[in-house]
Amino acid sequence: MSKIVYVTIDGTRYKAKVTQSEGKLHCIVLGPGPLTGKTITLDENAYAKSPTPESGPAVVDGIYTLVAPITGRVMQINVREGAQITKDSCAMVVQAMKMENELNVEVSGMVQEVLVNVGDMVETGQKLLTVSCQSSSQSSP
Repeated sequence: MSKIVYVTIDGTRYKAKVTQSEGKLHCIVLGPGPLTGKTITLDENAYAKSPTPESGPAVVDGIYTLVAPITGRVMQINVREGAQITKDSCAMVVQAMKMENELNVEVSGMVQEVLVNVGDMVETGQKLLTVSCQSSSQSSP
């Protein structure tokens, strides 16, 4: 597994490459910034598995639910109930192990419910918000 992601560490946004080996996740900071070239190693069990591209977003009856991929604290919420949101938009930021993780939605639609507040501690798998999908092509069979 190898994936390019964007992470925020101590307030600085970095492009990073995440790899997996021996039960650990390795985040190689690509830059730009003072941590460029550094590798941060995390216990794989601290992070939930994200869906594979083949599985697509988790949509049931036209409702997409964003769940916490990690245990951490909600640092920022970028949406409100009733607002339109587009696919791949950053809905909120959760901080875990001094890293800020941008949580993006996988669908476009209207935010139905925001289930957390800034400052809340969230657990892996906890529901964070729901989005009513715009297109019926995004619903599950």
